[in-house]
Amino acid sequence: MRLEETVYLDKLSVVGQMAAAIAHEVRNPMTTVRGLIQFLAEDTEDKKLKEFSPLILGELDRTNKIITDYLTLVRPSAPELTVLSMNEVVHDTLALITPYGALHSASIHYKETEQPYQIVGDSQHIKQCLINIIKNAIEATEGKEGKIDIYKHSSSKNSVTLVIEDNGKGMTEEELQNIGLPFYTTKTKGTGLGTMIINRLIREIGGSVQFESKPLEGTRVLLTLPVSSP
Repeated sequence: MRLEETVYLDKLSVVGQMAAAIAHEVRNPMTTVRGLIQFLAEDTEDKKLKEFSPLILGELDRTNKIITDYLTLVRPSAPELTVLSMNEVVHDTLALITPYGALHSASIHYKETEQPYQIVGDSQHIKQCLINIIKNAIEATEGKEGKIDIYKHSSSKNSVTLVIEDNGKGMTEEELQNIGLPFYTTKTKGTGLGTMIINRLIREIGGSVQFESKPLEGTRVLLTLPVSSP
């Protein structure tokens, strides 16, 4: 781990502990405010309120997601390791994320493996990582007809590597080097925590994540997962 990442993680831990301590107290009034705004927007003829209420609700939801991301980093739930069908995990994930892709004019294709790879991991954690990766890929193709391909890259006795590849805007060498650092993001409304969460969850099950990208040439994410011994 790079020195700067270690320093950031130390700082993040302190901030995250504070977030964990006040999360319940913050979320209660947020829930009340959100409900009231939604009620008022539905029961008013005020044009400005109707116009701005989606923005207010969206920002409240984003705030709640930031709190959730902090808690995931600081107090991640212990993985429940089981033997899983890789094909089934990917298909289950695509059932959840494909509608989001359709809304952004992006198609997602999975080349199912002929060999039934049995991976070892936490089903929910792996799906969470795949959703985050694919969602990033979809958003990277915004403004064009997006295409995300998922396929097996390689395998060994102990692991199998999946590739999630997009035809999006890609990343510069500097962006590629900094990806995964907390608070570093190329998104207007990003927090820079998503990739850290992916790295942590995958490392916890003995896997790894690697990014390959060039500007205007898209991005490839290589997700290596442990497989069950025969």
